[in-house]
Amino acid sequence: MVKIDSRPQTITWVTGAPRSGTHLITALASTGEQVNPFVPEFHAMNSAILSWLSTERAFGTQKYFFHSADTMKNIYLDHIRSLVDSAWKSLGSPRHLLLKHCTVTPFIPKLLSALPEWRYVVVIRDPRDVISSEVRGWKRENASEAIPDGLIDQLAKQYLQYYRPLIEVGCLSDSRVCGVSYEDIVNGHHEDLEEFLGYKIFPDNVWKSELFEIGKEYKNTRAHSESWGKSVISTRIGSHIEHLSSDQSSSIIAKTGLISSFFREQLRAENDRRHRLATKSELDTVAGPGD
Repeated sequence: MVKIDSRPQTITWVTGAPRSGTHLITALASTGEQVNPFVPEFHAMNSAILSWLSTERAFGTQKYFFHSADTMKNIYLDHIRSLVDSAWKSLGSPRHLLLKHCTVTPFIPKLLSALPEWRYVVVIRDPRDVISSEVRGWKRENASEAIPDGLIDQLAKQYLQYYRPLIEVGCLSDSRVCGVSYEDIVNGHHEDLEEFLGYKIFPDNVWKSELFEIGKEYKNTRAHSESWGKSVISTRIGSHIEHLSSDQSSSIIAKTGLISSFFREQLRAENDRRHRLATKSELDTVAGPGD
């Protein structure tokens, strides 16, 4: 008799700032065995999480309908879990459930304690390339207009809002969080990602999903990226040079460089720590007890 799992072995979210490469990393991570095919962002989860986060503020006007703020909060948490359960079943009940939504990113510190079964891949990318990609998306919708004053500053502020909460509480030291560099991944260095996911990925199969064709779904929208649907190559690294002036690039680095650099330093330090622990565990296994 075949045993049917009642829940996924792992629930992993791919997160990061918009345009940081989360679609590509999700598409790559979906190429493994016993993981669901690549699917788009889980937008229903965004509103559910925001509702859960607002319970303390909202309870004052909603206290007539709940015994306590904790009761209200737990009902929203149950709703979040039911959404994940529905997604898992709809996607064929895979051993590894892989979901994506950028707006989950700044809430990871709170979600870690509320939903301990969730794990997170956090993608970091050169902020100049991130913002350059955002600007190209804006131009697709506003082809005849000049870039408005303040757009670059607004996008730099958005970038900070996604990563600063994770740095402030040291999320990368949690075993359920894995920071990955977009630049490393597109250059073929995905060993840390595979180790965290618990399975091997196959870059040659990227974007090959029987459920979702990203090029068709998002074509001609602001969300679209020229790299979607194509082989994993490193040509998008440094692409800001084609689209941003040197002054704009310098302004972005001045506003975001410290956070970006600190995040990458934490990422490297944490990956080094995990490698040391893994090596020690392997050596202990080889030596055996009592050696």
